This record gives sequence, structure tokens and C-alpha cells, in this order.
Amino acid sequence: MIDQFKNNAILNDWWDADPSQWMQFIAPEGRGGSYYISSNYWGTTSETIIDADIYDFNDDFNLESYIYQPILTNAPVNCYPFVVDVGLSQGGLGVAQVGPGPATFTVTFNRDMNTNVQPQVAFGPATPFTDYTVAPVGSGWLDPRTWQGSFNVTPLTGDGYQLIRLAGAVAADDPW
Repeated sequence: MIDQFKNNAILNDWWDADPSQWMQFIAPEGRGGSYYISSNYWGTTSETIIDADIYDFNDDFNLESYIYQPILTNAPVNCYPFVVDVGLSQGGLGVAQVGPGPATFTVTFNRDMNTNVQPQVAFGPATPFTDYTVAPVGSGWLDPRTWQGSFNVTPLTGDGYQLIRLAGAVAADDPW
């Protein structure tokens, strides 16, 4: 078969350890055929994680095979706009966890965004993840692909697992 599914972004919640919660690739029945889903961005380069997302001949010999390599290591700019990364820092140092005090959120997109539109960035421990709003630093936009904001973490913010929500960002060349 030919490559028919490429230059896409497969954005699963890889942090969720239950693969049944992910969008999965399940091969059709048959033997000896291959479906090419190569040259896609998975948000990870871990073949272990990608293999867990794919159910094919390697899991059931009555199914066709999926070929997913090569894997794109950079997010494609020609697909829909999405967040590639959110970096957290305190005191100028990158951190995985924040404590009391000002925390900086640096959001990176896969393509140029409309810097005249401020995204709504918030976080919280449960749906809809909007308990705490992250305010833009200055104009917010460092460049067309990078937005930066700040939030002052206090004991009232609470601790534990928090998820970040971003809404309202618009691509520079296509409002989607």
C-alpha cells in the first residue's frame, strides 16, 4: 500500500497509563498487507508507547500490519494548530513541579499564531481545568509560536496533580 496517512499529529494523552483511553489504530483483518502511517508526529518518539497504541499483526496474526516509521520529531506546520509543549519555570529555572511563588508558563505552538489574539490559559485539578487563570507576561507573545504567562502560586492554590487548559488561540494564516 502507499502512504495515505502522513504529516498528521496524533495527539493522545500519553500520560494516561490506560491505552484504552487513547485514540488507537486497529488494523483490518487480513494477512500479508501493510498500511503505512509513517511520517506522522506522535508527540513522542517512544516506540514502546506507539506500539501500545497500535493493534495489528504484531498483536493478532489475523490482522494486517501498520508501518509507522519514520516518526516525525517536529510537529508539522501544515496541520491544524496545537500546543507542542508547555514549559514551567520558577526563579528562571525550568521545573517539572511548581511551589509557592511566581510560576512562568511558556506555551509553544506547532505553527505561527495570530499574536493579536490572546489565548485563555488556565489550570485546575478537575474538569474544566479553569480554576486558576494564567495572566500574560507583557503582551504574552514572545514570537508567533511562543506565548508566556505567569501565575502566583499560593497555599490556597493547593497541591497535587493539575491539568493545563488552553483555548482561543488562532493560527496566523487560517482561523480554523
